[in-house]
Amino acid sequence: TDRWPPTSTMLPLPPYVNAGSPGARPPDRAIVSLEWQGSDPDPWTGIDFFRVYAQRNDGPFVLVFDQVEGFTKDFEARNGGLYRFSVQAVDQAGNLELAKAAEAQTHVDLTPPTALVQPQGPFVRGPFALSWQGSDGPTGADMIASGLVAYNLYFRINGGEWRPTALGVTGTTKLFDDPLVENAVYEFMAGAYDAA
Repeated sequence: TDRWPPTSTMLPLPPYVNAGSPGARPPDRAIVSLEWQGSDPDPWTGIDFFRVYAQRNDGPFVLVFDQVEGFTKDFEARNGGLYRFSVQAVDQAGNLELAKAAEAQTHVDLTPPTALVQPQGPFVRGPFALSWQGSDGPTGADMIASGLVAYNLYFRINGGEWRPTALGVTGTTKLFDDPLVENAVYEFMAGAYDAA
């Protein structure tokens, strides 16, 4: 006689997935490796299989894998999704673990952000104000971006080497007061980091 349901626990996932997985098709997909543990209390008949559920963004939880006899499974996740997962065990006597809330989550953001320095006039006096802006993807229906967190700003003089003037800043303006060269051509570029 076995009247006690088994138990299981999904292992934690990294907070973000920021690169597509080799072999994932189409390329806007990433493989998320799910792992879990399980046990069947005394008197036990042993775990027969697991069911794995997933939720994308704020959608419903859906059964994505059924009758899984091992403790791992690879899930193909689409770009722009905040995924939550839960696992449910079934023992050989047919006892089903009670449904539970999400146990692990990860955010799939495969789209790098962009940044652009606002143009200056053809001639400026120094020091002068620089401003820049950025945007983060992915964008579209049923997609969530991880969000911009910081910018890097670089400059070069007369086509020379790029040098940083601001690294890891969260604002979008700066007074450019680096030593200025008279009658020189200055170029600027910006890069951005998102949370992923």
